[in-house]
Amino acid sequence: MRDWNTVTLIGFVGQDSEIRTTPAGKQVIHLSLATSDRWQDPVSKEWKSQTEWHNLVAWDKTAETLAPLVKKGNRLMIRGKLRYREQTKGEVKFMTAQINVEDYGKMERNDRVGGETSTGPAAPVEKPEFDF
Repeated sequence: MRDWNTVTLIGFVGQDSEIRTTPAGKQVIHLSLATSDRWQDPVSKEWKSQTEWHNLVAWDKTAETLAPLVKKGNRLMIRGKLRYREQTKGEVKFMTAQINVEDYGKMERNDRVGGETSTGPAAPVEKPEFDF
């Protein structure tokens, strides 16, 4: 069976996007995306929630088309690949996780229907081939 590294998230953007150019001439944006889980405690019956923050990075054409669409607080759906980077702060080395965005959709409320719709470029999703 072939390996598969795909992450899909729907959450809220943590800051306005700002496109930058690397010294090598590549376009890049960095974003944070908040996702939340909600559950009811089985003992106390109290509702609890936990928010996770995800680091996103988009490159070149994806960065160029995504940057003007995304503002803080927007609901965004992304699909990408999970990557780990080794970083150094002082003498301490640590790993950070980021998601390289490959496809996205800006989620908008449709109050007339009561659902959500996605806008933005839609790339065809490659169906995985499973070898069992």
